[in-house]
Amino acid sequence: MRYLLWAGILACGSQSAPAPQANSATAASEDPNNANSEGSGLACPIVPMRLVATAAGFSSTVARLDDSGVVRVSPLGPLQLDTRGCIFGQISSRNDVWAEITPRATVWTSREEVALTGDQVSNAHTLSSEGVVLSLRPGSEGTELAHFEGYAPEARCAATLMLHVWMATVPSMADPEELPPPNDSVCGDRRP
Repeated sequence: MRYLLWAGILACGSQSAPAPQANSATAASEDPNNANSEGSGLACPIVPMRLVATAAGFSSTVARLDDSGVVRVSPLGPLQLDTRGCIFGQISSRNDVWAEITPRATVWTSREEVALTGDQVSNAHTLSSEGVVLSLRPGSEGTELAHFEGYAPEARCAATLMLHVWMATVPSMADPEELPPPNDSVCGDRRP
C-alpha cells in the first residue's frame, strides 16, 4: 500500500513554490469548523494553500488552491472551487462536480460520502486546527500523512475538499463504486 501511495504522490509532482498566504477578503467565517454556518457570508472561503503529502521522510506537493479558486491536482486538469463548497472540473467531455460539502455536513465525491464530525474529515483521516492530516488507520494512527501550507481555520472547507479530490486520484485510496449526487446538493445542476 505504501508503494501505491508514493506512486500517486510522485505522479503528482513536487514543484516548489512559496507557501500561499490567506486572502483576508475571502477568509471570513463565523464558525471555521462548519463550512455552511449561517451568517458566515461565504460557505467555503477561498484561502490559497497547498497540500503537501509526507511519508517516510519525503514530501511532495499534491494539490494547490490559488486566490481565484483554481485547484490543481495532478494528473487532473484545473478544477474550480466555488464559495458554496463545490469543486467543478472536466470529467470525460463535460464539466461536472468532483466534490462538495452538503448542508448535512457531509463531503461527497463520486467515490464516497462521509460525515464530517469534529476533526474527522474522512473514514481514515483527521484534519487538525493547524492543517495537519493524520491517519486513523490501526497501526498508523496519529501518523502525519500530509499537511496544508497556508492553512488557516477558515480554510477547513476548502482543505477538506482538496484532500478528498486528491485521495480520489490515488488508486489505493479510491473505491471503484460510483455514487450518485447527494439529494441535498448545493451545486445546482452539477455544472458551473
